[in-house]
Amino acid sequence: MLKRLHDASTTIQFVVILFVLLLLWVPRFIFPENTLTSYEIDNELFNMLFGWIGRHTALTLSISLIFILISALMMKLSLNYERLRISGNYFPVLIFIVFASGINIGTFSPQILLLLFLVWVTQLLFIALEVLENDGLLFFLAMFLGFASFFYPPVLIFLLFMIVIVIVSENEKFRKILLLLLAFIFPWIWIVAICYFANSLDFIVRFWETAFFIPKLPRFDNLLTTIYAGIFLIVVGIFVVDRFLRHKETLIIIRRRSDISVIMTIFIFIGAFFSYDFYEHLMLMAIPVTSMMAYTYHEGVKSRWFDYMLSGFILITIICSILNICP
Repeated sequence: MLKRLHDASTTIQFVVILFVLLLLWVPRFIFPENTLTSYEIDNELFNMLFGWIGRHTALTLSISLIFILISALMMKLSLNYERLRISGNYFPVLIFIVFASGINIGTFSPQILLLLFLVWVTQLLFIALEVLENDGLLFFLAMFLGFASFFYPPVLIFLLFMIVIVIVSENEKFRKILLLLLAFIFPWIWIVAICYFANSLDFIVRFWETAFFIPKLPRFDNLLTTIYAGIFLIVVGIFVVDRFLRHKETLIIIRRRSDISVIMTIFIFIGAFFSYDFYEHLMLMAIPVTSMMAYTYHEGVKSRWFDYMLSGFILITIICSILNICP
């Protein structure tokens, strides 16, 4: 099913993407009271800059959708690597939208803000690992994560992810790890200096009091959301196993990117236990999952059950989303 869509014309892909998009998001605009998450975002800086968006129902839904669509298009562009020509079509956009939309995404949150920039960071990380002189890129990426931690402290898990990638992939490991750490704390040195001269160090104190979270189990107050999250993680786990099984059969460049995607998936899962909302944090898996699926369908799906499973998951996402939102 999806294999045919992958090989279909751009027009057909656009029609399918639009149809899925309508099924996933129109109910959220019709019944916003059942869509918007109610948990409190305990981040003073995020609330100060973006809190006003949450007070306008149509606006918060629209901005969330726009961010997901922009992220999906950026993800497609990041896969159009000049030596591989992977995914010259819009099939990855469909995969990204399904995995990023979930069944309870609606409120403009730090996770949605991070999703857009994390796609960009991942693309630059791929480039950094393919050039010899990459110190500048690595420094810039870590510094960018440092700025992102102002709005979403659990982004620290992605710094650990980059350190692991450097250990696995790079020479001069100690020097580059030190470079990443210095780059990450550089924005904090800057913001602490500003707060010091503005006599507002209490802001930094309040921020760090809420920045670190005790690992916690996900909420089980919504049975449908819990069941969907379980199916979501099982499907993602199958994708990860599939990439391991294909490890020796792929081109070196695809193998490296697949390995990065697998490691990123694991770190996102760990980070979910430290996030504001476990289920909403899982939407970040749309980035590595889309990458893995693009490579899988580019190389050719070897069994129909894999294609049927992904098709079934898309159908389950649509059904669960409608059931979870519509009264």
